[in-house]
Amino acid sequence: MKLHFKAPFIFVSIILFITSIQSYAHALKETTARVILRDGQIEIHLQADIQQWQKRLQDHQAWLMGDIKTVMPANLNRKQTTHYFIQQLIEKTKLKVNNQDISVKVTAFEQKNSSGHHFSNIVLMAKHTQSSVEQLSIGFPKTLGDIHANFVQPKYRVIKSGKIRTLAFKHAHKSEINIKKLNSHHNNTPTNTLSHHISAHTPDQIHTH
Repeated sequence: MKLHFKAPFIFVSIILFITSIQSYAHALKETTARVILRDGQIEIHLQADIQQWQKRLQDHQAWLMGDIKTVMPANLNRKQTTHYFIQQLIEKTKLKVNNQDISVKVTAFEQKNSSGHHFSNIVLMAKHTQSSVEQLSIGFPKTLGDIHANFVQPKYRVIKSGKIRTLAFKHAHKSEINIKKLNSHHNNTPTNTLSHHISAHTPDQIHTH
């Protein structure tokens, strides 16, 4: 009788383990962005599969459809390829703070290989003169595909020596946030965090409070 109950348990455990591996592998293939709203600047931490991005940039069909203006040359060396990616990001990343256009620059571009994927950790920076961020509009190069983005607005507080400070976190109401498919949630750290799926077609707007 013990073997009768044990075998199904082992079988189910194997299925769950395989499913979790497949889910993790799927997540690795997605382009992600972490957007951090700091005083006077916006930080964007991108993680993208560079190999897939390059295939889209060199797709002649995409050029015929008007998705890209020019086809990326095929004979570029590593340094030239990185420069091409950086120029794409600088030219086609659209960012507005309180309806004011903000230019971005790339401060880091680190390539690495992981489980057959050619991921790059990319950091973009943008400075602004707004005293507070009430609205953020953001869009990335269409060739990056859909992006799963996480928006963070840190809250800075001083914790006095030996004292305890209590922070309250509130849910953001959908009527206050002018974006589609928004999924707001509590966070155990002193930040306001929004998770959002950004379409490859149009920039999104985020209202912050």
